[in-house]
Amino acid sequence: MTGVSDTRHIARHSASALSWNWLGSALRAVLQFVVQIALARLLGPEAYGQAAAAIVVVGLAWLVAEGGLGAALVQRAQIAEHDIACAFGWVLAMSALVSLALAAAAAPVASLMGDAALQPLVLACAVIVPLQALANLPSSLMQRQYRIKRLQALQVSGYLVAYGGVGIGMALAGFGAWSVVTAFGLHALWMLVGGLLSVTRMPWPRLSGSAGLRAYGWRTTAANVVNWGLESIDRVLINRFWGAASLGEYAVASNLSRAPATLLVGAVQPVAFASAARLQAEHLRLQRGYLAVLSLGLLLATPVFVFLAWHAQVVVDVLYGDEWRAAGPLFAVMCLGVPLFVMLAITGPMLRGLDAVGQEMRVQALALVVMVAGLAAVAQQPVLAAAALVACVSALRAVLVYRALAARLQLPSGAGWRAWRGALVFAAAVVLASALCRFEDDRIALVASALLSLGFCLALLRWQPGAVLGPELGQALRNRSGDSRAAALLCSLAGWRRADDAGAAP
Repeated sequence: MTGVSDTRHIARHSASALSWNWLGSALRAVLQFVVQIALARLLGPEAYGQAAAAIVVVGLAWLVAEGGLGAALVQRAQIAEHDIACAFGWVLAMSALVSLALAAAAAPVASLMGDAALQPLVLACAVIVPLQALANLPSSLMQRQYRIKRLQALQVSGYLVAYGGVGIGMALAGFGAWSVVTAFGLHALWMLVGGLLSVTRMPWPRLSGSAGLRAYGWRTTAANVVNWGLESIDRVLINRFWGAASLGEYAVASNLSRAPATLLVGAVQPVAFASAARLQAEHLRLQRGYLAVLSLGLLLATPVFVFLAWHAQVVVDVLYGDEWRAAGPLFAVMCLGVPLFVMLAITGPMLRGLDAVGQEMRVQALALVVMVAGLAAVAQQPVLAAAALVACVSALRAVLVYRALAARLQLPSGAGWRAWRGALVFAAAVVLASALCRFEDDRIALVASALLSLGFCLALLRWQPGAVLGPELGQALRNRSGDSRAAALLCSLAGWRRADDAGAAP
């Protein structure tokens, strides 16, 4: 059983880490938003689609090469130097093998994805795999030690240099898909070098010892491969069935919808995983913390993405131009699926932190089978059918993973509905505001409905704060209002002006 002082110590570190993660994620989300739009405009749908297909290959290969050992280092209650040495040795060995295998299979992989022009890009990915896999170890150690400020600084600076500098520069020079692939590799190298310089000392690699560490790592890898399939197999099959240009439009719509979501959940995931691992026996604390974070994530995400779905075409036209107009309907469908993605992204790390990797993998494997079968079935339909199918599978995943965590934490009946209630109320307010703001100029309608939606949501928060926020989030905000400006602001908007008003609020 974790002692009270240890629990409070972890809670303080988690709150601090979460704050830095929010800041770092916000900066990265803004950078990604700007840089990806610039790259898409410069490259066009076909070259952008080829780059997206190549990055999918790296995503699978480095997961296998890393073997889940970074997550294993975070999850264990205590680690020693020989655990780090064992993880280092196995990642070195596996990344070398995976890199060689990928290089040898470059031609068949390109053929499988339906585009022979991908072969040299896949060969380049074989070089990137060891960098990506090794970089995850020092990053995981910083995450374990709650050195989130340093980790976020590395990620933001690396993205700025690799993508904002080199990637855009190469795109301007006409290097096509190589612009993105080179930027991806440079970012991995930046994270590896910066991570090694940030940790105290990486011990000499070894292959012996720490069987439990490796066992957890392989279970995590199996779950990660299934997750990769769920997050990436759609791009592989879209490239094969619909071609690189359609994949480019699909990838742009997906990236645009995920950018704000990354801001919301990118900060929560590592902190949720680390905290769940440290507080595995404190189910009541985990219940309250999970429901509070889930309520906040849904409350922020749902109205925003309902708004974006309503105005999807004008958003795409303004940001990307006429060349990308076909991405508008895809963006609308994907936005409607993002709130469930947020739920999944918050719930999954909690389940893993409770050492329920196998349970998560079974749930995700079922969803993967449904996705592959569904995409094959709609292969003759427009690519919009594929986007709708992927959104439905995301909803299935979110529900199944939530049910697994609810059983693990023994969440009370109706807890999930309480987390969604305020978000759905806000979403209804956004729909009403958007329906009322009808102008001939779509851009004026966009701005007017945004302002009216914000007004409606603030009025609802003030009128029924308890119903909108829910008990867990409301209590968490009141508890933190004395030392968090964001919590104090939300309490003020809700009409709760003092941290000791906990009993007064409905």
